[in-house]
Amino acid sequence: NGTLYVSQYTGSGNTGKLELSAPNVTIAVTGRINAGGMGYGSGSGLGGGIYGGGSGTGASYGGKGGMNEGAGQSKDVYGSVYEPVDLGSGGGPAYAVSGGSGGGAIKLTVSGKLTVDGIITGNGNNGQVDISGDMRDSAGGSGGSLWIVTDVLDGSGTISANGGSDDNRAGGGGGGRIAIYYGSNNFSGSITANGGMGYQAGGAGTIYLKSASQNYGDLLIRNNNVSGAVTDMVDGSYHFDNMEVKDRATVNLSTGDTLNSKNLYVQSNGRLTNAGVLDVPGNFVLDSGGVMTQNAGGFGSGSLVIGNAGTFNLNTKLTLSSLTLKSGGLLTHDQGNATCELEITGDALIEAGGRIDLSGKGYGSASGPGAGYYSGGSGSGASYGGKGGISEATTQVRDVYGSVSEPVDLGSGGGFAAGTTGGSGGGAIKITVSGKLTVDGIITGNGDNGQTNVTAEMRDSGGGSGGSIWIETDVLEGSGTISANGGSDDNRAGGGGGGRIAIYYDVIDNYWGSVSVFGGIGYVNGQDGTIYLKQSSAGGNTFSLLSLVG
Repeated sequence: NGTLYVSQYTGSGNTGKLELSAPNVTIAVTGRINAGGMGYGSGSGLGGGIYGGGSGTGASYGGKGGMNEGAGQSKDVYGSVYEPVDLGSGGGPAYAVSGGSGGGAIKLTVSGKLTVDGIITGNGNNGQVDISGDMRDSAGGSGGSLWIVTDVLDGSGTISANGGSDDNRAGGGGGGRIAIYYGSNNFSGSITANGGMGYQAGGAGTIYLKSASQNYGDLLIRNNNVSGAVTDMVDGSYHFDNMEVKDRATVNLSTGDTLNSKNLYVQSNGRLTNAGVLDVPGNFVLDSGGVMTQNAGGFGSGSLVIGNAGTFNLNTKLTLSSLTLKSGGLLTHDQGNATCELEITGDALIEAGGRIDLSGKGYGSASGPGAGYYSGGSGSGASYGGKGGISEATTQVRDVYGSVSEPVDLGSGGGFAAGTTGGSGGGAIKITVSGKLTVDGIITGNGDNGQTNVTAEMRDSGGGSGGSIWIETDVLEGSGTISANGGSDDNRAGGGGGGRIAIYYDVIDNYWGSVSVFGGIGYVNGQDGTIYLKQSSAGGNTFSLLSLVG
């Protein structure tokens, strides 16, 4: 029931570190092995915080340290996910106070049973407040390293490598790194590597768990439901059986990262951005406020399931074996991105309440090839597949543009009025499904409505034009909605022109939903866009300037 303290790091040797090998270890209810604050001191270490603007940035290690009030940036993460041995770094100092020290490093090798009913900790220390003068704050230190190898893990205590906190102007320390290898796991307590609180909270650290029966182990990145700095992966190659990004953790994979995880779960408001190479051969589950952003990097997945309140931002081409968009799930792309493409080698299902929604993701106000004009207090609608409508004050609208049969362009932004912005145009997507595409929900790339300035002269802006939807599928069925309509204005401005939709199919008989490219309502309505249909097996064409229903 006592405490085994790790010595403070003094700048040399193995100070700040403990390596203990034993046949069995029991840490009783009030006992602890404590390396808290025994790592690098104020502002020192590879991830040491920086002083700037009167306060310090949080220290980094497994997660990045948080920014301070002056928006100072923290240093990069460092160290190993699999074999963590590094000390945590010290938080950035303030004018008259030191930053919190980083956590120390502990390695336990237990050939029998490790029972933790007490505490094993390598937390970073909190920052301090200078109560004189300008109330300057120092930042939290980053969590340290806990590396445990045991035959049996048991108990209900606490294992932690959390970053230190600051309650005011300085950044929170980033979480540390924990790795646990075990034969069997009966542990029911908590394992955390959270970032510390601060002006910006620190990023989550890493928790790696591997049983003797697993090939690669599991990576858990969680941040105690606190949004904070990012958790970058140190450039390299990673392989896991399962990976979880949860509890408001934010993970970035850069161009130097290659990561393979059989299953991937982004849930509970976790966020994952990929610009590297990400391979998920099993199941990718995205729900409960989870957000995935796929940029220019490579991404392959066996099955992608976007559940309730899950969001996938797709800014490149994505190849999947199957896609399921459940009720409340959303697939979209970033504003102004024109490279959103889905290739599905099997079937795709958009359930009722599920959405591929690119509305307003095209060109912004008064921009793009079909941008609306402004004159005399109101804006004209934007053009794309159909011309935008004129406004009360301007007869100018731009020409239509783009391809009828292969639509790839973004919709344009409506003309603005004083004190308002024109509606943004719709986005663009190409969807190729080798099997069956079932649309019971929504695929839409509508233009946004214009705005009204309710002060003085009631000036209105024009609606954005609809965007592009290009679908190629063996079978199209369902009872949902496919639309690229123009945005509206209810008063003096012009409606946006409709967008363009092209659908190539073999069988479409069981699709009973709507397909529309209406022009938006306005002082003068926008023109309807184009719908192009081609049955691949018959080789016939159908072309329409109106809405197709059923």
